[in-house]
Amino acid sequence: MSITCINISPTDKYILSDLAFNKAKTLFEAECRISEFGTRRRRSFKAQEIVIQAFVRASREIPGKGGLAGTSNVT
Repeated sequence: MSITCINISPTDKYILSDLAFNKAKTLFEAECRISEFGTRRRRSFKAQEIVIQAFVRASREIPGKGGLAGTSNVT
């Protein structure tokens, strides 16, 4: 699935959020720390917002040493 437009349908938002959450969950359970780079440049501001929200949610829900280290975009 490729989301390249600013307007994201509710279905695409759910799919993107679910994919990002599950990917982050897998990494955090393996005690990986991750940083997000380039989602806004490759997709859109809205896609980046959805991904970061999913990463933050996973970081809060998954105990351990893994987690979200940050993002390359500062607003």
